[in-house]
Amino acid sequence: MEKLSISSTEVFKLRLAFPAKLTCCPQSTLGDFNNDGQIDIALSMMDIDALTSDLTILLANENRFTDGTYILQNPDPTYQTSNILSADLNSDGYTDLIVGRSGGDGDTLANNGIAGDMQLIYVSNANGKFEKWESSQTPYIHNVMIDDLNGDGDIDAFFFATEIGPSVLA
Repeated sequence: MEKLSISSTEVFKLRLAFPAKLTCCPQSTLGDFNNDGQIDIALSMMDIDALTSDLTILLANENRFTDGTYILQNPDPTYQTSNILSADLNSDGYTDLIVGRSGGDGDTLANNGIAGDMQLIYVSNANGKFEKWESSQTPYIHNVMIDDLNGDGDIDAFFFATEIGPSVLA
């Protein structure tokens, strides 16, 4: 995998301009999301809008990054993504994206405080596009961790919930 080369004087000079509604970037992960051998960046941009996706993909391209969010092909709307991770979940050689979603304030404001959200896994394919897998709606998921939890040789995603909601294993 080719590494993006940045000189030591350029390390902290990268500035990204995002639309004004994007207020912060609480989560990020690295991976080769378009299968070109370069390390890309996936960001969770908290935009305080439950009708849009918080996910932004920045693709490495000739020592710069370009918006590659289109590779997610109709991403689900997300609100206050808990965390995002990247790994090759199905051992096909392509980087997948795992998204833990709590539902943010929606947990406390809807359905007597236990609304929750669906957990997402975007599985990459050879074309550099992603197929979306999602769980049923689960309240209070606040973290996702990955490892081979059941010893079958495959990487699992464990979506951890607080005492109010059930945890999910994928």
